[in-house]
Amino acid sequence: MGVTFDPLRNETFYSIKGKGAHLNGKKIKVADVKTLEMASAGVDLGYNTERSKDLLDIATGLWPKLHCLRITGSSALGLAYVACGRFSLYFHKYLYPWDVASGLLLVREAGGEVTGYDGKPASTDDAAIIAANTTLLGEFRNWLNRS
Repeated sequence: MGVTFDPLRNETFYSIKGKGAHLNGKKIKVADVKTLEMASAGVDLGYNTERSKDLLDIATGLWPKLHCLRITGSSALGLAYVACGRFSLYFHKYLYPWDVASGLLLVREAGGEVTGYDGKPASTDDAAIIAANTTLLGEFRNWLNRS
């Protein structure tokens, strides 16, 4: 089970393995966006300026290819937003287990995929993650490999 609560919007995102993902009691699913040009992406820069520069470089290179780019300030909410379709894509490179613990299940139960930058399924041990639907995740990884 995974739960993410947003007190500012009074929204509770939750999932139970095999039972789907929900937002305030209504079933949710990831966006069906297939291309970066149509994608709304989320990223968080964190608190370490050296690490943030790396993520900012990725975001700056990607931004012209996207429909829009948002910095939310919370990786837990970034993953929840992928699960409910507010973001088509979310990426980060410097996370802790508590940042992704509920979001991994939320995205997967909403029909999405969460991997490490290496393409393997992400776990709470992974500091670097990408979350999206399968097609968009592949397109983002291809863009990363060309950049």
